[in-house]
Amino acid sequence: MSTVSNRTGENGVRPRLAAMLALMLVTACQVPPGTGPLAELGFARCADISKALDAYKAERGQFPDHLGLLVPEFLDEVSFNDSGVRTSYWKSPEGAYRLEFTYAAGVSIGITKCTLKSDDRVWSCYSYA
Repeated sequence: MSTVSNRTGENGVRPRLAAMLALMLVTACQVPPGTGPLAELGFARCADISKALDAYKAERGQFPDHLGLLVPEFLDEVSFNDSGVRTSYWKSPEGAYRLEFTYAAGVSIGITKCTLKSDDRVWSCYSYA
């Protein structure tokens, strides 16, 4: 007499199916990069900084070497790490700049980074673990 078991071994279908379902659930719950309240905070903060950078360049002929040079004439203050959003600025030797903000995308999902380059003025966002 043979018996049929509902259990599966290490290479069984059920563990793989459970892992696939868990991955699908995590993926479905992810907020796309560049969306959500932290992204909106980052975009708003960087919009103010970008306007100040443009005003600085219009008056002085070039972008500043660091954001501290915008205060107090072009910005009241510069907040680099506030409310879970970290802001960064780099000026290239050619005179262009890159403005970025990063934030935690959620539990076990990773970090989202959004970047604006002065030469194309298009935001690009991606997440990484």
